Amino acid sequence: MAVDQQIRELAERTANFGYLLAYEPVLVVHGAAAEAALFTDPNTAMFKCRLFGETLVERAFISFGLPNMPDTQHKRLKVLSDQGFLDARVHGWFDSVRKIGNQAVHEGYAGQREALLLVRACYECRVRTSSTHGGPTRSG
Repeated sequence: MAVDQQIRELAERTANFGYLLAYEPVLVVHGAAAEAALFTDPNTAMFKCRLFGETLVERAFISFGLPNMPDTQHKRLKVLSDQGFLDARVHGWFDSVRKIGNQAVHEGYAGQREALLLVRACYECRVRTSSTHGGPTRSG
């Protein structure tokens, strides 16, 4: 897979999401953007976390070979949980990203503490789902 040089450089600069480059470059873009905006623009950080969560869930559907991906993140998370791919804790992290991300997008919400929690949740969601559906782990 050919990866744009700018994305490759971005992956080298992000401490928490660069390792995802070989798995899904767009996750690097969203994760790094959330990290970068965290203290200067929490609203953007939350929006990027929401995009990260949606992309990760869509990728999980593909990896698991699940047909008929639902049209909303809420429904996708329910299917993944019902099928045993997400435990309650990880589902909760995804749900926080979805709900608070929606507040950021639709209401202009910009809480810095919540933005930090969402960036952390995105990192944890990816690390915790790595063992379930493959892809690199933090050390891999």
